Amino acid sequence: RLPENIENIPPDKIAIVLPLANNLLPLLHYLPEGPVNVTMGYSLKFTGLVSFLNTLFDLALGFHPQRGFRTLNFLELLKTPYLKPLPQLIKELTDYGGTFVKKEKIFEFSGNEREYINHLFETFINPVLSAQTPQQLASALKGVFKVLKLRHSSSPLEKEAIATFIEKVIYPINSFFFADEKMERQALFNLFKEMFNRITIPFEGDPLTGIQVMGLLESRLLSFETVFVLDVNEGILLAPTLLETYLKCPLQFFYAKVLEIEGIEKKN
Repeated sequence: RLPENIENIPPDKIAIVLPLANNLLPLLHYLPEGPVNVTMGYSLKFTGLVSFLNTLFDLALGFHPQRGFRTLNFLELLKTPYLKPLPQLIKELTDYGGTFVKKEKIFEFSGNEREYINHLFETFINPVLSAQTPQQLASALKGVFKVLKLRHSSSPLEKEAIATFIEKVIYPINSFFFADEKMERQALFNLFKEMFNRITIPFEGDPLTGIQVMGLLESRLLSFETVFVLDVNEGILLAPTLLETYLKCPLQFFYAKVLEIEGIEKKN
């Protein structure tokens, strides 16, 4: 068990190793108050920022030029913690009951919240809907950060997520050779989602204080008196190796058998 008081724990006393990085946040909420040093990468796709962007993408994908937005998608966007509470509009849309809702109807339902809704449309909803190239979508997503700064008192993790997003998604997009190429909306969003999945937020703490929290790779050649290794389950530690190939399943099976037979013949 962890001691209740971790204020004066030497840095070589306790280490917590996380083979599965997405459990970092639950762990940090569980740990007692005191110095904790985190030395590992955390996937950008697990952050609230990317969850918000995926909700925004779903809203845009469900948009119909004649019928408007899908009501459920718009409600999901309004209920995210990154936006100002909009109880009147949420109640009106919930009671509305239609599958689609037009922009004019949204403004009609918004009442006293109309000004803020208009700000959301002008800042990022309309730019995301009109984006046709990676560069245009990257520019449109900058509007999201304006809203987040106005509403959300960002935690250290969210600040790191925003900084990493700008550094590794927004800026590199402009250097892509296809940055100005027009793409279908689904393909455009899939491009950004693939980038979200591949990017990690690097945490570099102070290893001279408190409990050490690290990934499996970061724990190499280090020694501690007590080590907690979490998620020691089949498929996680060790994780299965996936062979990426363009061959279809029947061909994969055929060539696997051929290689197996050749290996047996060499041994004999």
